[in-house]
Amino acid sequence: MTRIIFGKVPWLGRRDVVVVAVLAAMVLVLVSGPAKATHTRSCEIIDGTRVCTPDIHENTAPILRIDNASMTVTEGQRVTNTGTYSDSETGDVAIEVWVSAPGGIPERCGTVTKTGTNSGTWGWSSTPGEGGIGPIDPLRCNDDGPSPLSVTVVARDSEGAEGQGTFAMTVDNAAPRATLLEFGQHPWREGDPRWIYQSYLRGNPLDPSHADRAAGFQVAYDCGYGYDAWRAGVWHAYWGLGNSVAGYNESGRVCDAAQDNGTREVSTKIKDKDGGVGERTETVTIENVAPTATFGVPASVDDGSNFSLTLADPQDPSAVDRQSLRYAFDCGSGYGTPSGTNTASCTSVGGSQTVKGKIIDKDGGETEYTREVAVNNIAPKVTGTTPANAATEVARGASLTANFSEVMKQTTLNQSTFKLFKVTSSGTTQVTDVTVSLSADGLRATLDPFGASSTLLAKNTKYQATITTGANDLAGNPLDQDSTNAGSQPMVWTFTTSRT
Repeated sequence: MTRIIFGKVPWLGRRDVVVVAVLAAMVLVLVSGPAKATHTRSCEIIDGTRVCTPDIHENTAPILRIDNASMTVTEGQRVTNTGTYSDSETGDVAIEVWVSAPGGIPERCGTVTKTGTNSGTWGWSSTPGEGGIGPIDPLRCNDDGPSPLSVTVVARDSEGAEGQGTFAMTVDNAAPRATLLEFGQHPWREGDPRWIYQSYLRGNPLDPSHADRAAGFQVAYDCGYGYDAWRAGVWHAYWGLGNSVAGYNESGRVCDAAQDNGTREVSTKIKDKDGGVGERTETVTIENVAPTATFGVPASVDDGSNFSLTLADPQDPSAVDRQSLRYAFDCGSGYGTPSGTNTASCTSVGGSQTVKGKIIDKDGGETEYTREVAVNNIAPKVTGTTPANAATEVARGASLTANFSEVMKQTTLNQSTFKLFKVTSSGTTQVTDVTVSLSADGLRATLDPFGASSTLLAKNTKYQATITTGANDLAGNPLDQDSTNAGSQPMVWTFTTSRT
């Protein structure tokens, strides 16, 4: 069989290749000769002339059989076929495999093995890139689908006679392999953008088809709320050891900042020239970020005074969390219940005071702040009384109260420190059947002049109330009603009861 072989030689143009191929075919015909060959078997002398009797021998082409008459494979799949061959001649039989597309030129492809010399079995296998003329431009066997291919197997004996068979091989397209990588702070947190992209190593391409890789790919990305439009992939080489290209990264897409914690599905797609699509989806976890605020605390306060704590300028990268932030404060005795109010009022107790505040989001993320407040050591005083000093026509059944400038110590307000005296021309007499109590907040003392009796105060009589310096604040400072005088001064005031 005469075959024109188009090789791929880098220093020849296509027209030169055709000429060389035709010459090679002519040489092949001359070398192979016809299937019928002449051999001289014997000679004899007849009438003085040497006459040789030729032996005309008809050479029979080898017989070749194929096990699989058709097969379907995908791009990149290793393909094999087997069969048998036999030849009546004793010489060695060569097996070749030629692949051609419709209207194309047959080209040798794949790897052939056989058993025996002039008869036996043969096997053929091929993967994309096997066969061809040389390493510069290797033939791409079953490289590009969808494509119907015709595969011809040739058995050629030592005298050039050929037997052959053909089988059909359908190559289906293989979808490219999608990849998905993320670049950014790990883990993904509220408020962080994230770059997602595709990447591959040089030795592990995204598609088994050289033709598909040469044509390029379309890519699309989904940040969790739908794919963007297909676009041509833009690939950038990255370098490895030895200053050589290690692989390629696609430009990718930057996903917007995560608005809340939870999970999100992000995806990538890649499409080859034949419409084959590969997709990769991953579920990513977005972590909560605790909110922050500016903790407002006075540097120092007077002992017993009130002061405010604030958590101002609240910040949270999650717009969802910002709608429901809560605040809690500790004036020194423990946190109160968190609420939506970002201020709190505290009372100084004496010495330094540790105060705290924390801001909390809906997911329990919180940031706590702690400060020390210096408390100026100031003695307590009475800021107001009922009845007022020098009051007249005071109801005979009225109780006495005294308001303090700061929280007083419970155990120091009693009958010994809060006293009531009846004033007459002959002197003062203490009213002893009284009860004294301090309010829960420690800022008001009450004296009930009746105690366990029902006797009213005397009519139109002057009375004197006294709170001694034995009354102390929480820091132990004694009452000092007049700080302009040396030492601690008691609180003294008088009133006159009604005439009836």
